[in-house]
Formats: sequence, C-alpha cells, structure tokens
Amino acid sequence: MFDFHFIYSDGNTYDVKGVTKIRIGTTNGTKEFEGDQILTATIPLYTISLYFQNGNVTVSGTNLVIIDVRKHDE
Repeated sequence: MFDFHFIYSDGNTYDVKGVTKIRIGTTNGTKEFEGDQILTATIPLYTISLYFQNGNVTVSGTNLVIIDVRKHDE
C-alpha cells in the first residue's frame, strides 16, 4: 500500500493513505497503475483518482505542485 501527500501552491496539503491503485487521465486515454507500478509511474500534476480498500477519492490537479508517494508494509 502507498501513502500520498499532495502539496498545493497556496500551501494547502492533502493526504491519502492505503492507496492500492491510481488512475490518471492522459492525452492518450486513461492509465491505471497498481502495486509496485505506482513507484515507477510518472505521475503528472493533473487530477488523479486514488483507490483504497474502502473506497476512492479524486484529487484536483489545479495548483498542485508536489506529489509525495511512500510505500509502506501492509
């Protein structure tokens, strides 16, 4: 599982813990990454959907400047 820490240009932050899959919209369609693929994915500073055991959340890419991804043991 992965923890995501988002930092925006106005100083606001947002954390999502326990992520197992992400979905990113690109000019070539939607791309999904699961497991260790998340560690090697180039994640653009766009809107991103994150999936975890009990649901999902979509995080806005507007004014997003940093995405910090950390892997942790389950």
